[in-house]
Amino acid sequence: MAWEWVLPVASATSAAIVGVSGVIAGWMTARSQRHLQLVVHKREMAQREHSELRVARREIYARLISSLHAFADDAASLPSLLLAFQEARIIASAEVISALAAAQASVEEVHLCRRHSAEAHHTALRSLLDAEIALTESMHRELLGPPASTITHYKDKDS
Repeated sequence: MAWEWVLPVASATSAAIVGVSGVIAGWMTARSQRHLQLVVHKREMAQREHSELRVARREIYARLISSLHAFADDAASLPSLLLAFQEARIIASAEVISALAAAQASVEEVHLCRRHSAEAHHTALRSLLDAEIALTESMHRELLGPPASTITHYKDKDS
């Protein structure tokens, strides 16, 4: 008589186990899909933000370089140059900020030497040009990566 209950109870138990397993598997699949969508969304937002930042840096750096050139020719462009320095300092990386500080010190030196002798003014302009070159190189490294001439290629030990 006990054997008569074994088959219905076993089939009902196995059906319940399969049903619960299906519900758990469905829940885990949906959870992993939500997590994957969140990760993809975050990655897309980070890429979009990075590209927008890169475009903004490119525009601000171009404005800064043109302001530096204008300042070398005309002292009246100092306010626009100082504004360009402030904009660049907000958005720049640490390497560019140190180059900005050197360039700004050179600008101040040029501004002070304009009233003195031509030789002092020429020396100050030369330091401004050197600072501008260093600033431009650091901005290019930030925007484009290292130049191809600094990348070394390693060969296999066999060849």
